[in-house]
Amino acid sequence: MTFDQLDFFISVAETDTFLNAAEKLHISQSSLSKQIQKLENELDIKLLDRSKRSATLTKAGAAFYQEALQLSNQYQQTLKKMQKYRETIANEIRIGTLPILAQYHLTSLIKNFSFQHPEIHLSISEVEEQELIDNLENNFDLIIARRNMFDSHSYIFHTLASDRLCVILPSTHPLALKKRFPSMKSVMKSFYL
Repeated sequence: MTFDQLDFFISVAETDTFLNAAEKLHISQSSLSKQIQKLENELDIKLLDRSKRSATLTKAGAAFYQEALQLSNQYQQTLKKMQKYRETIANEIRIGTLPILAQYHLTSLIKNFSFQHPEIHLSISEVEEQELIDNLENNFDLIIARRNMFDSHSYIFHTLASDRLCVILPSTHPLALKKRFPSMKSVMKSFYL
């Protein structure tokens, strides 16, 4: 039994003729008749009394009509629920991020995006670096992380924020007295010597 067969049967029951039901369903009368016959064969019971001008429900057909209505309605409701579910999934963006959102003022960017796009649900997970790397392909649609964490050939990058790192040392430190700060390599070398 198919849902099409149920709908065909319901249409015949409600119009009382194969001709009117076929026109309503936009199929040929012979195709409709064959589908109803298959349904009756599968159920092993006669659902309709046929004449040249009408099709009337048998006692079994009247009982089956009520069941068919319920099944068809349930099927339509299920289709609608799944459509809404698909729309929800399609409108969700799963974001993985290092615990740096506040540090780079990214929470305001996310808040603004959500305000401008209320139909899109952002699901944000703050996780450590290795978990981001492991889950990018399957659990996150995008991640917010440091660029050097990933091979640049495999991914597309969009800069959200940049950072200026600097060396901070006491004003009394010997390196602070130099006019030009030496390279990091030479600084590190001097610490090991």
